[in-house]
Amino acid sequence: MINLDLYKTFPFNWIVFSDNGERVAQNKGALFKNDFDEDEDYLVDFYYKSDNLGWGTCDRGYAYHSCLLKDGLIFVAYGLKVKPYCKIKGKSENLSIWMETSEYSSVLTNFLQTVNKTMQNFHDLIKSNLHEINSLMSLLANSSYTLHQDLETYGEDFLLTRSKQIQSCHEMISKRLQYFTFLFEDNTNTQIDKDLDVYRKVIKSVQTLRPLAHKKDVKINMEGKTDAIVKGANLFEIAPFVLIENAVKYAPPKSHIQVQVEEVDGGFVEFNIESFGPKIEPHEFDDIFKQNYRGMNAKKTQGSGVGLFVAKKIIKEIHDGELKVNQSWGNSKFSPQGMYRTNFIFRLPIQ
Repeated sequence: MINLDLYKTFPFNWIVFSDNGERVAQNKGALFKNDFDEDEDYLVDFYYKSDNLGWGTCDRGYAYHSCLLKDGLIFVAYGLKVKPYCKIKGKSENLSIWMETSEYSSVLTNFLQTVNKTMQNFHDLIKSNLHEINSLMSLLANSSYTLHQDLETYGEDFLLTRSKQIQSCHEMISKRLQYFTFLFEDNTNTQIDKDLDVYRKVIKSVQTLRPLAHKKDVKINMEGKTDAIVKGANLFEIAPFVLIENAVKYAPPKSHIQVQVEEVDGGFVEFNIESFGPKIEPHEFDDIFKQNYRGMNAKKTQGSGVGLFVAKKIIKEIHDGELKVNQSWGNSKFSPQGMYRTNFIFRLPIQ
């Protein structure tokens, strides 16, 4: 479905109507406007009655151009001064400058490509995250059903384990929703006023993701400990969750994920998330942290291309930390599967 609000940035006057002649939306140009009355029905009647898409001259002497959008909608830019279709002579206040058809076509093509890419990225983001949430809901339902079945069979320790699995599913769904919220809110003025026990935050992510890892026959191990306190915001815990979840997503079965923590010189606490994952091409080490970018060898696994972007934004921009990735090219038993030892390392300044 097309979001016509995005079209309000188009520089020229435009109108969109359905294939039955109903006016769907209309807007004066973001840069060039004219004094046509928006409510004049003749605009719809005239453009709808035009038999051919493309260029034409309206009854006021200005050029117009029409083209098809998705969903059968027709997009018309009007009040244009485009040779040879515009018959108006002299200057007209607020109207577009004189241009050739090729110049307008270039503007239109670039605009539509940008709008379509934006909509596709948004669609992919929603689809990917809905898939993840549905998977977590299925895991939650399965854990609840199993707990019910085991109530009369096993002891309290086993039931406690089941209960923790259900709690972990809840945490994963909660983190996914926090992740969504972060993407759609303005975080430029986030208050960095919390004393964070980052070790506990990372441990919580590890514990939350263990059931998901177990389902893939992957183990997550935690090494090291720190009592370091970092000044930060509550949304910080999204970052380690995303990084560890990313490792789980790409890790091959029967592999291990190592989460190592230590305090390093310069007053930093450092976390190293080591796992096996798809090869990162040499030119991609910076690109994988860009919004909507997915590595060439990662596209076989479903994803949205925003997880690493979010993690780096939270760690670097909001918490003044560092996030980098290293990958070793040495041979291993996983190499035939195209998997490489990958380290995502982030460090934060200790308070």
